[in-house]
Amino acid sequence: MLRTAPVALVTLVRLAWRTSARLTLLAGVVQLVSGGATAFGLLATANVFIQLLGQGPTPQRVVAALPALGLVMATYAARGLLDAAVGAVQAVLAPRVELRAQDELRAAVIGVELVAFDDADFMELVGRASVQRVDSVGRAVTDAGNLLSSVISLAAAIVTTGLLNPVLAPVVVLAAAPHGWASLLGAKLSYESFVRMISRRRRLRITGELITGRSEAAEIRAFTTQDTLLGEHRRIGAQLATEAVTVERRKIGIRLMGRGLAGVGTALAYGVLALLLHSGAMPLALAGVAAVAMRTASTATSTTVFAVNRLYEYSFYLDMLTSCLTQARGYHRTPGVQRLPADPALIEVQDVSFTYPGADEPALDRVSVMIRRGQVIALVGENGSGKSTLAKVITGLYLPERGQVRWDGVDIAQVDQREL
Repeated sequence: MLRTAPVALVTLVRLAWRTSARLTLLAGVVQLVSGGATAFGLLATANVFIQLLGQGPTPQRVVAALPALGLVMATYAARGLLDAAVGAVQAVLAPRVELRAQDELRAAVIGVELVAFDDADFMELVGRASVQRVDSVGRAVTDAGNLLSSVISLAAAIVTTGLLNPVLAPVVVLAAAPHGWASLLGAKLSYESFVRMISRRRRLRITGELITGRSEAAEIRAFTTQDTLLGEHRRIGAQLATEAVTVERRKIGIRLMGRGLAGVGTALAYGVLALLLHSGAMPLALAGVAAVAMRTASTATSTTVFAVNRLYEYSFYLDMLTSCLTQARGYHRTPGVQRLPADPALIEVQDVSFTYPGADEPALDRVSVMIRRGQVIALVGENGSGKSTLAKVITGLYLPERGQVRWDGVDIAQVDQREL
């Protein structure tokens, strides 16, 4: 997951940049400024604690802390405005990126050669990329922004504690890391369960559609398969329910372990704080800021892991989209460099062979024919003998893998397909 998320992030940034470089840059700048506001707010909190925990009567300390408190309030208000600005930019950018992805997919597919539609694997890929989770790109853009924001907040908390005392930076990571470990391991269990159960989920969907569908209703009753279908549906459903309970129990155990380790890490962090206070290496006021920073780091860690999980989920669709675009462009015909005669008198098919994608035997094998202007030609043969294929090769809808088709001596493979 940690290896996949950066790749998905790079893919999204490139797509967003092609969509709108200005909005993409603006989103990144606002996220960075928002993270800087978080760090500044934590440091400003230190001044509040210093004033409140200083020497002198309590009323005077409260009054002395008011300017610092006002600065903290202004910082948090600015952070709120920046978060709103981030949301506004994402709300504008995400649907545009989604539209751009769909447009690139359609533009790539509309330009493929006809033979691409005979490639079953490619058509399956196109179908999945076109229909399944078409909104994944827009959601992924939003989650990518959330990931960037949480990572900046986490970095701000770690840097702030490091500025207070270098010893505290690794302690903050130690206290926050178990939450991330537990979340990632729990997500891993969910994905493994999904892979194990995907065929059963499909079977459950199929049996459910057969039970409730109109087109199959007569046959199901004619062949008295009601009990068989219902029994199969219940059997598969019970397997899925058992799997879900088993996985959830394991996830609960992992979460408990993560929280336990987080508790140990937090206890160690506060122990380090106590030692720093006892030795005089850190004043009490800064210790309070360190505690706030640790809490911020823990929250940011949970948010970061959640965003990484979501990006990992969306990375499957992004990879599917990228593969579809690459394969589609591989089916694009080379632009033509020759012009056709206005009124061709002779079409020559010379030693032409053609094999459909995935087929073991060629549909056409070294076929030659000459067609003169004014002739009426009949293609006669058994089903599957290659009549339609030959017609498509003659008209340039298919390009032969061997041999040539020439119109008045011009090889149609060198001619623009639309002109042809």
